[in-house]
Amino acid sequence: MASGWVLAGFSDELPGAVIDVEIGGRPLLLIRDEGGLRAFDGVCPHRGARLGRGGRRAGDRIVCPFHGHRIRLGAPTDGAAGLHVDEYPALEIGEMAFVRLGAGPDCGFADAITDLKTDHVFVHGFTMPLPVAPALVIENAFDTAHFGPVHGVPHASRLEVEPFGHTADAPLSARGRFRAAASRWDPEPDGTPITIDYHARAFAPGVIVSSQLGGSPYHFLVAATPDRTGGCTARVVLMLPRQPNGSLPPADRVEWLLAAMESQLTADRVIWEGLPPDPPRRLQAGEEAVAAFWAFCDRFTGAGGGS
Repeated sequence: MASGWVLAGFSDELPGAVIDVEIGGRPLLLIRDEGGLRAFDGVCPHRGARLGRGGRRAGDRIVCPFHGHRIRLGAPTDGAAGLHVDEYPALEIGEMAFVRLGAGPDCGFADAITDLKTDHVFVHGFTMPLPVAPALVIENAFDTAHFGPVHGVPHASRLEVEPFGHTADAPLSARGRFRAAASRWDPEPDGTPITIDYHARAFAPGVIVSSQLGGSPYHFLVAATPDRTGGCTARVVLMLPRQPNGSLPPADRVEWLLAAMESQLTADRVIWEGLPPDPPRRLQAGEEAVAAFWAFCDRFTGAGGGS
């Protein structure tokens, strides 16, 4: 089961004030109130009913739809007896609803995404079901060796991983660069080879923000949320720097970029559909960033579940 930050869904997928959601087969109860989004275990501790399916908010309690018990939202701080459901950190920003499960570290995600929102416009891209665990989707951003065979980008450098402690509350950060033909996204899209600086930051086994920097920079978030089958749902969000007048780049460029990203993820899905359930991992020279990613994921095992 996932731990650390996971994307429960886009806000328009989760309407209402009392919301039932499931992540990796685990029911959760989301509540919106004047304080923002809150997240709780979604199973009644009495007899297991899904509290988000017909439960009614009553102050600091949720009334169970099965037997009518008033279940405390969050553990009591005074040691009082009674039924309760545990609360988890939650964040709703940029029309995305995130929950941090288990004892996985924050890795600075809440601050990083809030900072990006101050001077970037978030553009929701697309949602794609995938037949692999979330960590394999996020690993892709650190696996520059596949950029050539799968995506036609043959001149991607090894990524330099910034040092991190295995218990440090920090993201896994890696930088590199690659050569590619100038595209419709670039200021002069004439096909001339250009060098693009690349920065990937993983905040959890299922959440990453990648950046392509230079003359026409942008960031994009990929969140892979586990489902009950062992696969996941990927959601992609563009984060575009605000123009001096506050506007977005031309719509046709934004649409092209999203279509290109969807095409790239579709190409990855073709590979993933052929993988065995537990693929080997005999890493070769030059794949140090991939090794660092799996070491990063180890920080989340035993913290309410693995990746």
